[in-house]
Amino acid sequence: MAAMQSLLHIPEFTGVTLKTWHVFMTELSFRDIGPYIGSTSAAFVKGWLNFDDSCRKIASKILHYLIVDNFENIREFITDIVSLEGIPELGRPKRRLERLLNEMSETTRMDMLLQRCCSDNVTVASLSLLELKHFLGYKATIVQKWASGDVFDSTIGAIVHVLLSAASRDGDAFKDLRLTAYECFGLLGALDPDRFEPRSEETAMIVLHNFMDEGEAVSFALHLIRNLLVGAFRSTSDLRYQSHLAYAIQELLRFCQFTSDLVKGAGGNSVPLRVRNRWESLPKHMLDTIAPLLEGKFSHDVVRAAQYKHPIYNTAMSYRDWAQQWASFLISRASGEQARTIFGSFRLAVRSQDAEVARYLIPYLVLNTLISGTEDDSENIRIEIVTILQAQIEKQNDDPRLLVAQVRRQLRTIFAIN
Repeated sequence: MAAMQSLLHIPEFTGVTLKTWHVFMTELSFRDIGPYIGSTSAAFVKGWLNFDDSCRKIASKILHYLIVDNFENIREFITDIVSLEGIPELGRPKRRLERLLNEMSETTRMDMLLQRCCSDNVTVASLSLLELKHFLGYKATIVQKWASGDVFDSTIGAIVHVLLSAASRDGDAFKDLRLTAYECFGLLGALDPDRFEPRSEETAMIVLHNFMDEGEAVSFALHLIRNLLVGAFRSTSDLRYQSHLAYAIQELLRFCQFTSDLVKGAGGNSVPLRVRNRWESLPKHMLDTIAPLLEGKFSHDVVRAAQYKHPIYNTAMSYRDWAQQWASFLISRASGEQARTIFGSFRLAVRSQDAEVARYLIPYLVLNTLISGTEDDSENIRIEIVTILQAQIEKQNDDPRLLVAQVRRQLRTIFAIN
């Protein structure tokens, strides 16, 4: 899917990519293609203006097959589809979606839209935020109803949470998404923060034994697969980044003692019950994604650890640069066999296009280093934190190269987990 999303926007390959996409969607079972229906609709809507007539016919045929001909078969995934508004050739699929949406309340429809705004797929999230912007602009009466009284409707808190999350996503790929989030804030207007509670989605895991306890270390590896890696793996259109994520998933699966016997017939009886229970604790849609990685086909060359000049913050050109460099340094200093195995799986992934993986790992890496690392390692962490706090006091954050607010947010996460 990542390959098709990348090739779709190269004019020389658009036609053959859409033909391949058609085969993919029509030959596989609906259970297998279901998780990709949302990203498919988003890719087609985004590229529609650049498609020639023959390409539009193929894209239209695919969406007709999914939404019109097989609506009941994909009903559980239908809310993942982005708006088809403004594309005359997709009139029938659009009307079919509208009939479903008209059966729902405005609050339910908003919840579905906000879920798409939080998608790991940047195209799905960007188009969904544009839908949200349109809603805030043209449904002001409904928004005013939600934002009235002594206590606002919970929908307001959900909207604010989604917009804050979108506005804080780092990387060049998210520039348009961030700008749309800012525009949505402008349409939403000034809100009394005492009248609503922003929705919180805490996904952090508290590590009590510093990765020394095998059961806890395995639980942490499963936590990373479930809450960080699978979503990023399925949503990215960057093949290189996807291979780095695949390697990380593969190594964590191996750490959890998962093997290809889990998905084989009779051979599966040889798998210990505790290992099988771990495997089955993962959501079904994730098992379909990670099962091919049980074969262990990804590898990378061992690269000598880079030398870093501390504090890293002083030489970083952006928040992403800082997060990736600091995470890479901390990975190289991880203490304990199990911690080195878990974090070592991310050596490539933390240096890729998005800082999300690095941002997620840093609090755990800091905790591990402070507990089990050397005095020099602890001193480097202290210097890093003090430098960032000192920069705020001296108002060095006026420098546009450094996103000091995001760095401070990272520090708050570290202190919360510790």
